[in-house]
Amino acid sequence: MAEEERQAAAAKAAADKAAADAQHAADAAVAKADADAKRAVMMEQAKQRAEEEKERVAVQKAAAEEKKAKMIAERKERLAKLTAEKKAKEEEARRKAEELAQQRAAERVEREHQRAEAAELARLEAEEEALRQEELREQRRIEAEAAAIQAELEAEEAARQAALEEERKKEEVKERMAAARARAAEMKATKEAKQAEMKAQAAKAGAEADAKRAAADAERELKAQEAETKRAAALAARRAKLQEAQAAAREKAAAAPPPAPSATTTSFNEETFETTTTSNATGSGGGSKDAMVVLREWCQSTGHSTKDILLKLSALRANKQCFDSGRMDNTWASVPFGIYLSYDCSSQHRNMGVHISFVQSVKLDKWSPQNVLKMVVGGNGESVQFNVISNNSSPRVVFVVSSCSATFTNL
Repeated sequence: MAEEERQAAAAKAAADKAAADAQHAADAAVAKADADAKRAVMMEQAKQRAEEEKERVAVQKAAAEEKKAKMIAERKERLAKLTAEKKAKEEEARRKAEELAQQRAAERVEREHQRAEAAELARLEAEEEALRQEELREQRRIEAEAAAIQAELEAEEAARQAALEEERKKEEVKERMAAARARAAEMKATKEAKQAEMKAQAAKAGAEADAKRAAADAERELKAQEAETKRAAALAARRAKLQEAQAAAREKAAAAPPPAPSATTTSFNEETFETTTTSNATGSGGGSKDAMVVLREWCQSTGHSTKDILLKLSALRANKQCFDSGRMDNTWASVPFGIYLSYDCSSQHRNMGVHISFVQSVKLDKWSPQNVLKMVVGGNGESVQFNVISNNSSPRVVFVVSSCSATFTNL
């Protein structure tokens, strides 16, 4: 019983395997049929493309053959013409040779009994050889002419192609030039419009600037007139004070006895403004000590140095200009004259020599208290009235002290 079951199972398995193999074979056959159909379609398409390409190549080859045949026919025609010319020339040469032969025969008949027959025959043979050489040269010339004609034809074809290319380039250049002219005209019109607008704006701005400048000039002129009026009033007041001080100095000098002569040496400390006086005789130490006392007291009370005094004096309105040239430059000063100068005028004073005019820079040089006192007493405004001072020492001392006090008060 078990053996039958095994056999039945084996038979069933064999049947299933046969059915599976049959199904697999059927599927493979279907796939192969589909692949063969697709391959056939692709082959048909490839054949069709190949036929089309072959037809296109045949058309191009036919066109090329036709062109080549045309060129060969033209060349054959030219060669035939040259050959005909060559034959005509050969016929002419043959005719001439026949005539020459006839003439030679006649001469031979005429001179058959002459001893020079051999020489004549040699001459005729020489002429015949010359004709043969001429024929060879003519043939070579004809061949050279044929080659030259062929070269000329090829050169003409190349020249024609070059001319066509040149014409095409000229047309392109003309089109570009026309476009460039159009752009240039447009840019020129835009530029002219902008220039017109800018000119209008400039004219408007110029008119406004002229109006503002006129108003500023009028205002500046008015301020200058007011400043001149104030300066004249201040100068008149200072002159009155100076005249009062001079009168008081003269009265005091007239009432006081003349000072006894003495040899006095005064030294100054530029840092502390201390004065040291050494005298060989009895009497006062001299008038410059009083001026130094005033300078020292003013510096101690305000906390300023002698350099600050000099800078404040140079900032006054009357001292801002050069005394000699009137320029707005007061960077230099002449110590003996007590005036402020420009750089150029200081060079002229320096050329005079230090025994006449000694110049110093207001900002760069180091100033001694004595020289600062000279600038306090002097100045561009006061230098005109400096000559009214008496040569007497007492009035000079009083004048210096009073001028220092008045100057320090104004500072």
